[in-house]
Amino acid sequence: QTGMLGGVLGIILAIVMVIVTWGAGVGAVIGAATAAEAAVGTAEEDAGMNVEQVRWSQAAGWEPHRPGQLSQSAQLVLVFGSTSLLKTGQFFEEIRTAYPRAQVLGCSTAGEICGTRVFDGSIVVTAVHFEHSHLEGVSLSIKDAADSLGLGERLAKSLPPENLAHVFVLSEGLNVNGSELVKGLSTHLPPHVTVTGGLSGDGARFQETYVLWNDAPARNTVAAVGFYG
Repeated sequence: QTGMLGGVLGIILAIVMVIVTWGAGVGAVIGAATAAEAAVGTAEEDAGMNVEQVRWSQAAGWEPHRPGQLSQSAQLVLVFGSTSLLKTGQFFEEIRTAYPRAQVLGCSTAGEICGTRVFDGSIVVTAVHFEHSHLEGVSLSIKDAADSLGLGERLAKSLPPENLAHVFVLSEGLNVNGSELVKGLSTHLPPHVTVTGGLSGDGARFQETYVLWNDAPARNTVAAVGFYG
């Protein structure tokens, strides 16, 4: 189960982690999107999981349909969007209602991937049901970048270590030292546990970033979800 989990995560998380960071190049983004094409779609079934992906834009609303086809079965919902849309919190309750049993994780971005395309000024929602895994997660506030190492340590210690296979982290993008955050996480996680993730973005503005974990998006927040199986 752990091997399958790692392979599945490598595909589905590639599409979300590359675009999150401020400096992701278009080539890297397109490459990640192409690699993820087989795994990310509208409620398609692959390698022991179901995936549903929808996108909201001002021009078209939700497409290809409103969120919720995996309403009762989704365990994880990833939400990525432009700062201007995400910070209002207006989409959170709708997403929470559409997937009442899921953990909801996401952040503001420097662009959003949906399928194999890159967009700006939208919200992309990816709901996932795993057949052989369960999740645990935590979010913490960060006061300043000097606390990055300690925050990583506290995140790692908050995740039960038994059967933990992978940790996915989304962080405040401006007020953090990413290298120290990862160092703190890695020091206190079991040796076999892999870590991926990214820093939240703010387009080309670099003014404010937002992270959400089962609540409305907030600034100065770091969230981590552990995958078990």
